[in-house]
Amino acid sequence: MKRKYDLMYFVGDSWVYAVGQSDDVDQVVTKNNRFSNLVASHYNLPCVNNSLAGAGNEYITRTLYQDLYRFHQENLNPFIVMVYSDPWRREIFCNDRKGNFIISEDTVTFFKDYMVNHYNFRNLRELSAILVLQCRTVCDKFNFDYVDAWAFTNPLDIPYYDNQKTLPERLDLIAGEAGRFYIPSIKNYGHANILGHTKITNAIIKKIDELYS
Repeated sequence: MKRKYDLMYFVGDSWVYAVGQSDDVDQVVTKNNRFSNLVASHYNLPCVNNSLAGAGNEYITRTLYQDLYRFHQENLNPFIVMVYSDPWRREIFCNDRKGNFIISEDTVTFFKDYMVNHYNFRNLRELSAILVLQCRTVCDKFNFDYVDAWAFTNPLDIPYYDNQKTLPERLDLIAGEAGRFYIPSIKNYGHANILGHTKITNAIIKKIDELYS
C-alpha cells in the first residue's frame, strides 16, 4: 500500500459484522477470523468494524459519515471498506424507541400494506445509488482511500462516478455455496462460513493491491 494508514475501517450489515449470526449454529465465525479482521491483519493494521446486522444503506451512510468525520478530527488516516446492503431495507425514526430501526413486519404494523401497495424497487435502487454516491463523496472529501462492495444485491452502476473501486462480484457470490452456511429450513445458503470469509478476504486484498500498490 502506497500510503501510511492508521487503521482499516469496515461498515456494512451482517455480512460484515459476521459474528453471532443465526445460521452459524456452531458459532465458528469470530472477530478473529471474519474477513474484516483478516484483511486488517494482512496489512498489519488495527481493525474497526462498525457494522450492524440488519443494517440498510441509510445506516451505513450515516455511520460512515459520523465515523469519518471523527477520524478527520483526530487526524487519523483510515483505509475504508464499505459494503452496501439491500435497497429494500428502509429506516424510520421512532420517538418511543428513541432511535432509528429497519422497517419490517416485526417492527411496523403497516409493513405488509406497505409491501403490497407502496413498494417500488426502482425507487429504492435510485435511493441506494444516491446513498452510495454520498459514501464515496465523503471519502473523497476527507481524502480517504477506499474500496466498496455489495453484500447480496447486484452492484448498482452509479452514474457520473468512477465505479472501478467496487468489487466486481457481490460477497455472497464470492463466497459461493461451499463458502456459506446451509439453512435446512429454507433449503438455501446464508452467511459466509470460514471458507467464505477467506475467499472474501482474498478478493478484497486483491482489489486493494490493484488500486493502491
